[in-house]
Amino acid sequence: MESSLFKEEEVKAEAQQQSEYLNVGFGFVVFTLALACMGTPNPSKSAWFCAPIVAALAFNATQRIPVTIRTLRELEKETKDVHVAEVRKYLERKYLGAWSILRNNFLYWAGLGFYLAILLSPEFVSWLRK
Repeated sequence: MESSLFKEEEVKAEAQQQSEYLNVGFGFVVFTLALACMGTPNPSKSAWFCAPIVAALAFNATQRIPVTIRTLRELEKETKDVHVAEVRKYLERKYLGAWSILRNNFLYWAGLGFYLAILLSPEFVSWLRK
């Protein structure tokens, strides 16, 4: 989609920066926290103590949404312009859509999944310890 509202290369670079944060800044750190929790006598309890850190990392991820998309959201609220809404929807589908996040962020999903398994499933913890 061509528009004077954005440059595709810039949005792509911004989305890649967000993806890098999700993978390294969030996924890798949360996976490491989950592994550290496994080394304690009560991993689930330790994971609950780490929950504020995980929440802070998740909040930080929401602040890393590409600047262009955030700007378009604000512009759309102010102007109610149909073209701005179409451009925003296109960019969100392409760079923030479920398939894009799923496909480009394996470490994010692996880290989050492992942490949640440690946090919520004592059976998973006992299975890992066997």
